Amino acid sequence: MRERSLKWVLLAEMALSALYMALTRSVFLIYLADLGLNLSGVSYVSIWGGALTLSVGAYAYRRPRAISRRVRLKLLASHLLERICWIPIALGKTVVVVAAAYSAYSAFQALTTLGMNLVIFGSFDEEGVQDVVAGRISSGAAASIVGMILSTGLLSLLKGPEKFEVIFFLGSGLGVLSTGLLATQDLSHLEGIKVPERVREGERIFAASAYQLALASSGALFSMSWIPYLIRVVNYPDYLVAAMTLVGTATSMFGAPIWRRIDPRRYKLGVLINAMTPVLVPLSPLPVVQFGLYAAAAFSFNAASLLGTYLFAKYNRWLGSVRSSALTLAISGAAQLGASGLGLFLGSSFELAFALAAALKFAALALSALIVPEVAVVPPHLAKAYANAAYGATLMGYRVSVAITRETLVATLRMIALTLALLTLYIIYRIAALLLTSGVS
Repeated sequence: MRERSLKWVLLAEMALSALYMALTRSVFLIYLADLGLNLSGVSYVSIWGGALTLSVGAYAYRRPRAISRRVRLKLLASHLLERICWIPIALGKTVVVVAAAYSAYSAFQALTTLGMNLVIFGSFDEEGVQDVVAGRISSGAAASIVGMILSTGLLSLLKGPEKFEVIFFLGSGLGVLSTGLLATQDLSHLEGIKVPERVREGERIFAASAYQLALASSGALFSMSWIPYLIRVVNYPDYLVAAMTLVGTATSMFGAPIWRRIDPRRYKLGVLINAMTPVLVPLSPLPVVQFGLYAAAAFSFNAASLLGTYLFAKYNRWLGSVRSSALTLAISGAAQLGASGLGLFLGSSFELAFALAAALKFAALALSALIVPEVAVVPPHLAKAYANAAYGATLMGYRVSVAITRETLVATLRMIALTLALLTLYIIYRIAALLLTSGVS
């Protein structure tokens, strides 16, 4: 009975949250482009949030027991503060203010995501996790359509920069309602949730994480490039870009249930379609082409993201729900950080950004085909061997890097200490010489 009630509340919470995100997060890149930011400017705003998200995920992974205490209070606090952060984002008109407010939003969103993932992974079994995630995708997409229709209408009707204040304030208010809905649930079963003493099947978790990191990085870089490209290069009006996002959201709503019924081994077809999309974007500026590509990207990304969800739901028994949630969050932060770092160097080179996004997506496809045993095109035992080799090489490289860094740091500190000692002796010598000279005089 508790699981059934929680499932429906999670679906309803996602619907309200989707309305909130459609009026805030989905319009944010349009807002930044309207402020005159190119790819490097957008990357500057988002890179700090990526670093904070990665830090929260890494801390939660290393200290899982700290996260499994007072879960409900922490979740509700971060859930509420995340939504309130859009008020200063709306009022801030400079890059520095917007970047600071968005960084605070990212930190609270990271904590909220961690808490929501803990609720999902810690309350349901493997099949239940997949059902809840697929249901949240569908309910979120349906609500997003309503939200995107509203945001598109407001962008076309309202004039001046104040239109974003209206949209963000409205979205923030709807987001607070979703917090109230979540507050009705008893989450006491998550208190002190069991955490495995050690992580098992490290090579398989590494394979799934590598796939998810490549996919998330490509998605972040692609989205940061596509919308500013359409507004600043192709000169699309902001409401037309919002309408294109609406088409993608509608496609996601119908795509998730379709992919949910398909064997996960066939999700690689979706990854392939998704990987081809970025290189097609610059070929034609026609709205009908761009709308079609956005729909194809949204439909195929459903399959790609569901593959990651399927893998982490399967590996939850080896990681534990807290570490599984933390790892998912850390990967998201690392992807945003990496994509933003690339964007800072690319400036306005949108075609190069599209090419790099496509390369990352093809890398995700190759990883899923070669080192993820559940969906690999090679025999499972061979995929495990590949995953084990890649995991071992990465782990060895990490340990060597840490050792070299530690030795370099120690040597540097010793050199600094020696320099300070010599400098001190020189100062003492000079003072003594001056005193002696004064005494002789």
